[in-house]
Amino acid sequence: MRSLSLIAVAPLFLLLPACIIVADDDGTTTAADGSAATDGTDGGATDGDGADCGGADVPDDTAGDTADATERCDAFCTDLVEAECESGPTMAGCLLTCESLTSAATCDASASAYFDCVDAATLTCNGLDEPAAPECGLLYLEAIGCAVTESPNPDIVEPCADYCDTIAAAECPNSAALEDCNTNCLWLGNTGTGCDDEWSGYLACFDEAQVSCVLGYAVAEGCGPDFATYSECINASAGG
Repeated sequence: MRSLSLIAVAPLFLLLPACIIVADDDGTTTAADGSAATDGTDGGATDGDGADCGGADVPDDTAGDTADATERCDAFCTDLVEAECESGPTMAGCLLTCESLTSAATCDASASAYFDCVDAATLTCNGLDEPAAPECGLLYLEAIGCAVTESPNPDIVEPCADYCDTIAAAECPNSAALEDCNTNCLWLGNTGTGCDDEWSGYLACFDEAQVSCVLGYAVAEGCGPDFATYSECINASAGG
């Protein structure tokens, strides 16, 4: 799933804002394996270790930080929407996931670095028609890596590991590296969106589906409806 939109609606969209997985009319879906625009990693970043999120003191008064984060998310999501990519994020979905990205004070530095990079980049529509800034891919992985490290959703840790192992086994040339895939998967299923059950449903479908390479990406047959349910949840949660 490498899309510059945060969650899927990319994934990350969060959710990313834009969809990290693209559902086709026949029910197949492009795996959210880091190939979507939300993380902007089309440039091939492979280091998904993320930032070191431990040890920072959380200030008692965070009102100023919250206001700044809101402003950054407004500007970030406006840029993604104005890229006018067909599979780009909705403004509401992007803002929802961006709020999750900026929810931990210990991750402020990594989130700000990613926003700065996107702000300076020229966004283009990638092969999945999602907004992308390839040069910001590693910073994206560091930002979401910090977020999922601070507050991982334990219910999807094992399903994400199975999901990414399946994608790796498919050996599709455009799929993300195993570690990057896992970071993105944990991000799309984080509890901040309120749609982690729907994401778990998609992962369960993927686990049982026939997976093949389409345009270089891992695709699961018949899981389009499950991803659509997840996307609808994101839009509803965001008020879209």
